[in-house]
Amino acid sequence: MINKKELDIKDNFFNEVYKKQPEVSKHFVKLINNDQLTHAYLFDGLAGSGKLYVAKLIAMTLFCENKQQSYPCGICDNCSRIISDQHPDVIMISPENQTIKVDQVRFLKQEFSKSGLEGSKKIFIINEAEKMTNSSFNSLLKFIEEPTGNITSILLTEHKNLILPTILSRTQIVEFHQNNYDDLDEYLKKYSVNNEIVHLVKKLTNNVQIANLMLEDNWLMEIKSKLENWFYLMNNNKDKSFIIIQSEIMPLAKSRDQQEIIIKLFSMLYQDVFNVHFKKYNENDLTFQNICEQIKKMSNTLSDQKVLDILSVILNDMKKIKHNLSFQNLLEMINLKIISIMDNN
Repeated sequence: MINKKELDIKDNFFNEVYKKQPEVSKHFVKLINNDQLTHAYLFDGLAGSGKLYVAKLIAMTLFCENKQQSYPCGICDNCSRIISDQHPDVIMISPENQTIKVDQVRFLKQEFSKSGLEGSKKIFIINEAEKMTNSSFNSLLKFIEEPTGNITSILLTEHKNLILPTILSRTQIVEFHQNNYDDLDEYLKKYSVNNEIVHLVKKLTNNVQIANLMLEDNWLMEIKSKLENWFYLMNNNKDKSFIIIQSEIMPLAKSRDQQEIIIKLFSMLYQDVFNVHFKKYNENDLTFQNICEQIKKMSNTLSDQKVLDILSVILNDMKKIKHNLSFQNLLEMINLKIISIMDNN
């Protein structure tokens, strides 16, 4: 007999998943029922966009004992245990003290080697995947490269730009957009900003309040221009690039919020280089569209390995903003490492 509490939990779950991601949910249920689910996904979206709900819906669709028109029932024993994080074949790890450590991934490795306790399938969910250490990323990479058995791995992140390119290239990336972009669109129309800044704001946030902070006093346009100046010098006169950091970027990095946005912009700039170099782009999708020729110039002068090494340096060192390191020292350290990679024969 199903009690009211169980029904309420089920209703709350489905209300959330279908309200936040109706199309993505429908897509994955269809994939599973057509036996087309692949072995590794990366869900990228801001907090509250429903990534974990969809990950659990996938697990429920795989394990449900009493599907209703291809959808999980939400109340059978398997569905109930998945919703409450109690199912032995659906395993989730999350950061411990701000990072996902290699021991946590080793635990997954041990679980990977076992067959499902209650069936042939296993689902692994890695929450806040961008917080994996370098060792964790490298350890995970082996599993993703060489999947064994009937295993699906789902990585959840708010910051795809902080995930190593080697991981991104081996997962199917699913972008999770929240349904309040209409509010942001209305706000941006009133602000009368140009299309490129609109494009950039939407890549950084879908929150009107955060957008307001970025656009106040033309801050986002200014910091974007300074980063483009810095990138030009990295292409043409690297030794002077430090001056841009000291005299132009740092005066715009007064608050922690501003520093974190600058961090994201740095990584997005070199993600553009990565995408152009490996020809994984449409020019309209580039974050820094108006310096496309400079991006192409750099991508053409770097080897595959150097592109990967530079992006890895940025992604790894950017995480140090959480460690109370001087922001100027952090940027200068990254600047120096990039120059070293570019000059290394």
